[in-house]
Amino acid sequence: MRKKLWTIFPLLIGLVLLTAGSTFTVYGENDNTIDVALFKLNLPDDWSYNPDDISDYEHSCSVKVFKGTDKDNSENNITIRATKETSYAFRKHLLDSDIDLHDYADGAIEKTILGDVDYIRITDNFKRTYYIYRHEPSGITYNITLSGEENDSSKNVFNNLDLKLEDTGNVEAPYPWDGTPYTPNLQSVTVGDYTITPEYIPFNVSQAGFEIMYHRFALSGDLMYHQLYNTLETYEYTGNSLNLLSSDIMDEKGNDLSADTNGKLYVSLSAKKGIVIKDEQTTAKHDISGNLTMHPSGAWGLAYSYSNDTEKITFQDGNILKEPWILTSMDDDEARTGIFKQVSLIEIGNEHIMVYGCLVGDDAPYKIAVYDQDGNQQLLLGRDPSDDSASFGYITGVAETANGYIATDGNARILYFWSKDGTLLGKIQCSDIFGTRYPWLEDIKVADDGSAMLLMTQKREDESASELMVFRLTGF
Repeated sequence: MRKKLWTIFPLLIGLVLLTAGSTFTVYGENDNTIDVALFKLNLPDDWSYNPDDISDYEHSCSVKVFKGTDKDNSENNITIRATKETSYAFRKHLLDSDIDLHDYADGAIEKTILGDVDYIRITDNFKRTYYIYRHEPSGITYNITLSGEENDSSKNVFNNLDLKLEDTGNVEAPYPWDGTPYTPNLQSVTVGDYTITPEYIPFNVSQAGFEIMYHRFALSGDLMYHQLYNTLETYEYTGNSLNLLSSDIMDEKGNDLSADTNGKLYVSLSAKKGIVIKDEQTTAKHDISGNLTMHPSGAWGLAYSYSNDTEKITFQDGNILKEPWILTSMDDDEARTGIFKQVSLIEIGNEHIMVYGCLVGDDAPYKIAVYDQDGNQQLLLGRDPSDDSASFGYITGVAETANGYIATDGNARILYFWSKDGTLLGKIQCSDIFGTRYPWLEDIKVADDGSAMLLMTQKREDESASELMVFRLTGF
């Protein structure tokens, strides 16, 4: 257990006395030495700190300092954070900061020397500068944020910063391109009268990264589309592998994908709009808010976004027709139509519409409602008050097969199976069918042959990356 180490400060350090009735704050001015577990700072006389802004743990420390004596009006402030973390977490942070991992591994990233330490330096559009240093022998990452101008005064803070660098024998994980791809251990599992058989469909080039929960995919014939943020990839499904055909960078971040049997791909973008792609060409743009899920025929679709009104969408002669669907005014108890107050996911099969979200009610249960294509509710899948056998963590995908419904629970790492009449046939732990340790179930879709295709991420055993994997499920 980590124990917090509170630094004891002299009773009288930088007293700021305000008029009667105002707050009383203690800042460091006279004794400006901050000594925590992972660094020591001899703060220059013209800089100050608030003792409440110090966090000191064995493996995690931070402090906020500012120039002058008025924190709220200071034009320069610096936050120093030191964290013992895995190389996986550090490399993900690099990628989140738009730093190329190959360049970092090759030492091709330009460094800034401050206080005898080589920092990676990053700036943003808000007059903030970030300095990053990884001490591999200890596994400590130092992140320093400067708000305001870089000048001699701020550099003087760095010159008085002593990083406590101790070799603890830490060994960094291999880089993704040197790591060992994850190998699943597949087993058939019986659910009710059905035997569910998994098949691993590998990418022709291993897909390894540091993102989970944000992968989206769609199927159309022998093509699989994969989207992560603003990258859109097209793969050919050969029956036993996925071969990359193209990889494109979109102008904006994508939120979701949907495809129809006519070869059209519908991309929902983060800026409350989207595009329609066919044969790698953008054929239409739209201003539909939220996610758009299309019927397999492409004749119509549904747009949804949390508690906003759902809309039925039709593309017709270059025009986009919108009309309210059955779930409207979800955040209004008086005007609400339908059983949901929030919608997290909508999937449309050939016969039915599946909606996952939070129902109206005091206990606010999350369930899956099944509607016919006219919007008439047919089933309600999920936990009943007297039965917790289908108590969801977070549903990431729902698919309608010939024999019923499958749902993927990302949080619980479980596959649920229901018959056509809504009877829960059973649930399968991912470890039992895929041999995975702690994966994230990204989504599930139904292929043209009726099988279910499951997209999953699983951290590699050597922690060099998370493996993106596709499985084909048959037998249901």
